[in-house]
Amino acid sequence: MLESLSTGRTITKSGKPCLQNLGNFSTPMRMGTTSHIDSELVDILYGAVCSTKSLGPTVEKWPKWGGGWPRADMAIVDAVLSPRQRYCVVKRKVLNWKSATALRAAEEFAIFRNGLALEEREILGTRNMPGTAIQRVDGIIACANLLLNHQASLRTNCDIRDYVKTEYEAMEIRNLLESNVKGIGPATSAYFLMLVGVPGVKADSILTRFISEVFPNYRFSQREIEELVATCATRFETTPTKLDYAIWRTTTRLR
Repeated sequence: MLESLSTGRTITKSGKPCLQNLGNFSTPMRMGTTSHIDSELVDILYGAVCSTKSLGPTVEKWPKWGGGWPRADMAIVDAVLSPRQRYCVVKRKVLNWKSATALRAAEEFAIFRNGLALEEREILGTRNMPGTAIQRVDGIIACANLLLNHQASLRTNCDIRDYVKTEYEAMEIRNLLESNVKGIGPATSAYFLMLVGVPGVKADSILTRFISEVFPNYRFSQREIEELVATCATRFETTPTKLDYAIWRTTTRLR
């Protein structure tokens, strides 16, 4: 058994480690910082990253995060289309969307306010949201309108970045999307915010597999993986997004 160095709670190797949910901070915290993770777990992950081919201790040598997308509509298209889809296919659709909506680029989420024309829907495809009968294009429209109708009228990337100052606002937006749009889970909501420029961690199947290989005797939830990776990023003096992407890119190259 291990005793948490940061919380004093007990952790057993046969069960779930004692990590607090990201949405339950008692005081506001800056994005990418946390103090609710056991330091021994962070040490192990730090060591694993340092010893992984194409990663190592030098952040400048990691695969580089591209910085997301310049428009909120492009970001939500990428985030919702990505699950269980080859990224080369997703990227092509995002770029086709960008080209088709070039004359309305400044509208960003407002493009979706009154739905989409048939030719615009065809660009985004007919695949369904994971585990639902809802088409992904309709999930995209629903997410965009939820944020347009938010009390802060979140229409653009800049609007979202200006609004999200702490984990409170990030979790508020993520919970809004996850609670109201079937098929939107923690990985998709986190990835969307990352794509508009809010630091975060996308705990998808690839990152989860990496964490499982580092900690074969532990079972982590997606939220716990987010917090663990975000805390580890501070050891490297980098952002959670950059560490997440470096692990994702390196892992996909090695497989």
